Amino acid sequence: MNIRRTAASVAALGLTFTLAACGGGGDAASSGDAEEITTLNLGTLPIAASTAINVGIEEGIFEKHGLDIQIDSGQGGAATLPAVTTGDIDLAVGNPLTVLLADTQGLEVQLVAGYSNSRAETPDTTAIVVPEDSEIQDAADLAGATVAVNTLTSGGDLNAMEAVAKANGDPGTIDFVEVAFQDTLPQVEQGNVDAGWLVEPFLSQALANGHRVASWLYLESIPGGQPTMIVYGADKFVEENPEVVENFRIALDETLQMVQQDPNLVRDLLPELMNMPEEVAANLELDDFDAELDVEGIQAIADLMVTHGFTEQEPDVEGLIGQ
Repeated sequence: MNIRRTAASVAALGLTFTLAACGGGGDAASSGDAEEITTLNLGTLPIAASTAINVGIEEGIFEKHGLDIQIDSGQGGAATLPAVTTGDIDLAVGNPLTVLLADTQGLEVQLVAGYSNSRAETPDTTAIVVPEDSEIQDAADLAGATVAVNTLTSGGDLNAMEAVAKANGDPGTIDFVEVAFQDTLPQVEQGNVDAGWLVEPFLSQALANGHRVASWLYLESIPGGQPTMIVYGADKFVEENPEVVENFRIALDETLQMVQQDPNLVRDLLPELMNMPEEVAANLELDDFDAELDVEGIQAIADLMVTHGFTEQEPDVEGLIGQ
C-alpha cells in the first residue's frame, strides 16, 4: 500500500506502526501464506462506511492474511481512543481529528492507514439536516443555532464551524450538543435541536423522512473531499507486532479496493447489520474508500483545528506517520 504525500520531506519518511494487541501479541505468519491466525480487536464507528470491514471478513480476506477481526463498535473517537491507548482495542477506524488531537496531548498513537474520504461533489455522505419548514437555509444560518454532533471536538463541529465561517457567519455562536448518530434524527424531529449532523445511513433516512440538507459541511469546509476516517493505533503494539500490522494493511487495501469497485457489497450487508430498510440501503451514498493516507487532506484538517481553537499546538502530521 502506498502513502500519498505532497512534500518531499514527508515522502522520505518511513512507515512504522504500533498497536496494543489483545489477541495474543505475537506476529502472524507472512501475509498471503498464513498458517496461524491472530485475533485483532478493531474499533469502528456504527456507521455505513464501517461495514466495508465486514465485507473483508465475509470474503475471507483478513483470514487469508492470518487475521481474525473482532469488531468493537463505539459511539465516536472520544470513546474509542482511550481503549486503543490502554490496549483494550488493537486498532481503530476513526476520524483523523481524534488522532491529531491525541498527538497534541502527548498520547503515543500513529496513523496506520487510510480508510475513507468524503465525496468531491454533492451528494456527499455527510451533511447537516434540518426539518423541511426550518428557517435555516444554508451554513450561514447555522450561526446561533443548536446543532447535534455525535461527539464534541470532532469532524462534525470542526467542519460545521469552517463551513459557517466561509459563509460569513460567526461559528463561535453555534451551540453544539453531543447526540449519538442514531438518536439525532428524533431530536431534530422533536425540536430539541435546530439541526443535526448526520452520516450514512442516517442521512438517507432523514432525507427519506422529508428533511433537507442545510449544509454539505465537509465539501464546504475543504472543497474536493477530505479524509473522513483513517486507521490508527497505539505506538506500542505496532512496534511489537510489525508483521501483524502489515498483514492488516494489506488485507484492508484488498478489501477497500473491492468495495470501491462494487459498493453494493457494502449496501447488501446494511439491512442486517444496521437494521435498515432494504430500499434505503440500495440507494445509499457511500464514501470513497482508499487505504492510502491522504497526507495533504489530513494536514488541512490539522490547520483547521488551530484556526478554530481546537488546539493551540499544531499537530505533527509527519511525526504521526513516520514515528
